[in-house]
Amino acid sequence: AAACVYAFVRRRRGPAEAWAAMAAVTLSDVVWLFFQEARPYALMCGFAGAMLVCWQRATDGGRGRTGWVVGLGLAAVFGVLSHYYFVLPVAAVAVGEAMRVRTRRRVDWPVLVALAAAGVALAACYPLWAEARRAYAPGFWAKTSFTPRAVMNSYLALCTVGFAVAAAGGLVAAGVARAVRRPRDDRPPFPPWEWAAVAAFALLPVAGVFAGATVTGGFHSRYVV
Repeated sequence: AAACVYAFVRRRRGPAEAWAAMAAVTLSDVVWLFFQEARPYALMCGFAGAMLVCWQRATDGGRGRTGWVVGLGLAAVFGVLSHYYFVLPVAAVAVGEAMRVRTRRRVDWPVLVALAAAGVALAACYPLWAEARRAYAPGFWAKTSFTPRAVMNSYLALCTVGFAVAAAGGLVAAGVARAVRRPRDDRPPFPPWEWAAVAAFALLPVAGVFAGATVTGGFHSRYVV
């Protein structure tokens, strides 16, 4: 996950900014907790990062595009198989792809098929998850309602002190590095569709609470870590 975040940012920005972004993952206690316990939420982080990088490289074109498209589909499928709430990160990338389609005014069918593979995996596993929901949802311990308080609590659970310190330290280091080095002008900026995808990722707690209140019958902040 950390390497993927670094690769995603490094593609558009300098190493200082990429290290700063990676610090938010590698030094965050909320992420390390699930890594150490070998929980599926750690797998979700890794597959989400892989999906984001593969999508970025696939949409850039050039050599190796087919491999990146295949990687995008595999990351989406394995992410959904690790936890059904992974449909939300897939949806976040789909938001970015929708922006790309609108900007370019044409559909990138290979990328669309790769993202749709997550839907196929979800449909294949739906009988199991539907039975689990029927059996456990009525007494599930993490029921939620779609309220501002529930959304805020989800953000607060993810933005721990460890995460804040890691992110702040990374931003300071990036600012210092950017001030003392000469910026390069030949690196392409983040296109609008990548900004749209990143914004959608930032809104995953909102989407998660909404899905928990209206669809699945339960939600915890770690489902969108």
